[in-house]
Amino acid sequence: MAKKLIIGTVSVWVVWFIMDFIIHGNLLMPLYDQTASLWRPQAEMKMGLGIAVGLICAGAFSAVYVLMISPKSMQAALKYAGLIGIAWGVGFGLGNYSYMPVPLSLAVYWFLAIFIESLAAGAILGFLVKDD
Repeated sequence: MAKKLIIGTVSVWVVWFIMDFIIHGNLLMPLYDQTASLWRPQAEMKMGLGIAVGLICAGAFSAVYVLMISPKSMQAALKYAGLIGIAWGVGFGLGNYSYMPVPLSLAVYWFLAIFIESLAAGAILGFLVKDD
């Protein structure tokens, strides 16, 4: 079980890291440029902390599936991931919109990005982690 958890965590983290680079580092950059006063300058960003946070989130996401979801199947993994994606996406995307002066479009893109990333993570876990 521990091996599945470690492999799942690392796999989810790698996919999230790549997707975040594409989504936030490229696709959403024009919206971030429009709201530059809200963000740290590139040189002041805390990349190490961001990497650690991503790894912890990937670990928690994977641990819930590995330790608490049964039976383990692609369908179960995608259902779990979809629900988590909705919760995290609404909480982060629309939650931040409620108190940050960002365009609604950015909040919606955040929601969609989190939802899609969660589904990708669920697909990874559904593929890697099966009932013995």
